[in-house]
Amino acid sequence: MSTQSREHRRATSASAAGEASLTGWLDKTMGALCALILAAIAGVLCLQVVMRYVVENPLIWADEAARLLMVWLTFAGATLAYRTKSHIAITILLDTILAARQDSLAARILKVLIEAIVVIAAAALLIGGLVILTRTADHTTPALQLPIAVLFLPAALSGAVVLGTALRGVVVGLSAQRKGGRS
Repeated sequence: MSTQSREHRRATSASAAGEASLTGWLDKTMGALCALILAAIAGVLCLQVVMRYVVENPLIWADEAARLLMVWLTFAGATLAYRTKSHIAITILLDTILAARQDSLAARILKVLIEAIVVIAAAALLIGGLVILTRTADHTTPALQLPIAVLFLPAALSGAVVLGTALRGVVVGLSAQRKGGRS
C-alpha cells in the first residue's frame, strides 16, 4: 500500500470522525431542545390550570405561548426524527419488492430517489418559510407581542437542516452507486 493511499485513508477517516462528532452534537442538541420545549409546554399549561382554577385569574398569554412552543416542538422533533432515521417512513417498495436484495442496483436507485424527493420537499419548506418570514416581518403576536417570525422561523430552520441532511444522503447514495454499492 502506498504512502499516499494511507494518508488519504487517514484524512478520510479523520474527516468522517469530525463529521460524526458534529452530527452527534447536533442531534444531541436538538434532542435536548425538544425535551426543554416539551417541559416548557407542560410548565405553561400547568401554570395556566393553577391560575385559572385555583387563583381564578387566567393568564392571557399562556395559550399563545403553548401554541408557539408546540410549533417549535413539532418542527424540531420532525427534523430530529428525520436525521436519526426514527421517523415514520413508507418503505413498502424496499421492504417487500426489494427485500431479498437490499444491496441491489434497484434498491440503491430507489433510496437515492427517495432522498431526492425529500430534498425537494425540504427546499419547498425552506423557501416557503423564508417567504412567510419576509411577508410577516412587521407583525407581532397578539398576547406576547413577539415578532410573528418566531412562529414561522422553525419551518425555515427545519427545511434547512432536513435539506442539508437529505442532500448528504443523495451524495452518499450516488457515490455508493458509483462504487458499486460500497459506502
